Amino acid sequence: MAMSNYSVEIEDKFDKLMNKKENSQVVIKRLGAEVISYRVWDKENKRTLPLLWNDNNDFPPPEGGWKNHATVLFPHVGGLKNNESWLGDIKITSQGNHGFARHSTFEAVDHDNDNCAYIHYRLKANDETRRYYPFNFRLDIVYSLKGNELSAEFEVTNMEEGRDIFFSLGWHPGFSTAFPDFGGKKEDWQIIFKKGKYRRHLNNENCRLTGETEDLDIAGPFGCSEEELERTIMLEIEKRELRNCEFYNPKIKRGVKINFEDFPFLAIWSEVGRKFICLEPCQGLDDHEMQESFDQKVGIVRLDALTSKKWQAVIKPIFP
Repeated sequence: MAMSNYSVEIEDKFDKLMNKKENSQVVIKRLGAEVISYRVWDKENKRTLPLLWNDNNDFPPPEGGWKNHATVLFPHVGGLKNNESWLGDIKITSQGNHGFARHSTFEAVDHDNDNCAYIHYRLKANDETRRYYPFNFRLDIVYSLKGNELSAEFEVTNMEEGRDIFFSLGWHPGFSTAFPDFGGKKEDWQIIFKKGKYRRHLNNENCRLTGETEDLDIAGPFGCSEEELERTIMLEIEKRELRNCEFYNPKIKRGVKINFEDFPFLAIWSEVGRKFICLEPCQGLDDHEMQESFDQKVGIVRLDALTSKKWQAVIKPIFP
């Protein structure tokens, strides 16, 4: 039997997916089931390049600013106004932006290294999650590395026997704009969309939706300022065939392509002066300034009792 090119390392707090043939590697932290490092081999320069911001292996967390890498967002995307929301007489609260999954320790329930390297993580409702979200759920995440491509598959299951649950879900990878030894500037990077119609949901300085939208015709690079990025650009993409984009630097001829056909929204965010841009496939958006009921949030999912729903996003490096 031929030896596999793939391997998986399971540890207490951090796990690794590796492709020995391609010399690529993914590191995942059990806390939040967060990908904290995604490195691929640059054949032209004969070295690995870290694709994510704040790559765990080389760069310590910055003293200020965003310290994450690829956050999982659940059971809401963005913030809840005043850190709370209501569903009838049921109160849902939050520790901060994006829900409690990012602060929860996931269990590694399965892994394999046959045709790819993958790890299956799971978070089930417990006493801590019920403090914020009083529903029985199960969140399964499968990360797989095949070739140089990283796939993230999400499945939410409603474990309630007699009632529906409501939630939003998202993935928040932040891509580095400063590859080692390449130089260049953040503004050299382009976010490139297919020709089509997109809808922008406008928000205020608190990142809450105003209720206003703007229809956009985009074909190619999408122009935006540092200030717009820090405020967060929220795009709704109705057609599945348009739910992909490239994050690319034509000066160094490197970047990534992101496919997110299952996610109807894409949030684009950064911090002024920081060398990263986040491209966040989402199922749902922030609260409106005039807050709605939790089940009326934009993009919210209603899941019947004892049923489940899946989403997938795939990152593919673009290298010469």
